[in-house]
Amino acid sequence: MKKVKDRAFFKWIAASPNIDYSVATDALFIEWIRLFDPSYKLPCITSIKLGIVAIAAEIRSIVADLIEDADRVTICIDLWTASDGTRFLGIVTHFFCKSKKKPIRLVVGCKQVF
Repeated sequence: MKKVKDRAFFKWIAASPNIDYSVATDALFIEWIRLFDPSYKLPCITSIKLGIVAIAAEIRSIVADLIEDADRVTICIDLWTASDGTRFLGIVTHFFCKSKKKPIRLVVGCKQVF
């Protein structure tokens, strides 16, 4: 069960642009996590980094397989401003996956720009 929880934690960190590895050493965060599961011990920084690298490799492999199955790939760049004035740049790719028989849209990246 620890591996499942660790993997979920790695995915959460990887998907959270404002969270870094050091959250695992933050006393208040550790206390909060222990409220949910007193026996769970957060992984060390090295394990977090390795876990995120492994997840990224899995995602790259899945994306590569999907794109390899496509005849054509379209890459779109989009700029927009949120209602609070924050500006973003997004890169999205679209293609038809023959093996899945459906269109696929992948967000390649989204970043706040200044």
